[in-house]
Amino acid sequence: MTILSGDRDTFQLATDKITIRIPRTKNGKTEEDDYDKEKIIEQYGIEPKALIEVKGLMGDKSDNIPGISGIGEKTALGIIKKYKTIEKLYENIEKRKSGRN
Repeated sequence: MTILSGDRDTFQLATDKITIRIPRTKNGKTEEDDYDKEKIIEQYGIEPKALIEVKGLMGDKSDNIPGISGIGEKTALGIIKKYKTIEKLYENIEKRKSGRN
């Protein structure tokens, strides 16, 4: 199955069976890039569903997601690569606060 969308937020839907097709204009001509699960992992270094966590950290004004001040895509990707979820990040912070490294 292929989903055609101009919104990269759909990348989180990519699987082995779902490809996201993103149109772009190059030299006045519309071309399309296909993103499957493997291409998302190759480009971002995380599973497609984890992009939801990245968005939560970095925010997105167009989707009215505030994010955390000072955290952009690169930092958010690094955090999610290390901790996998925002919840696990906060668990780690709490462990450090209580001295339970």
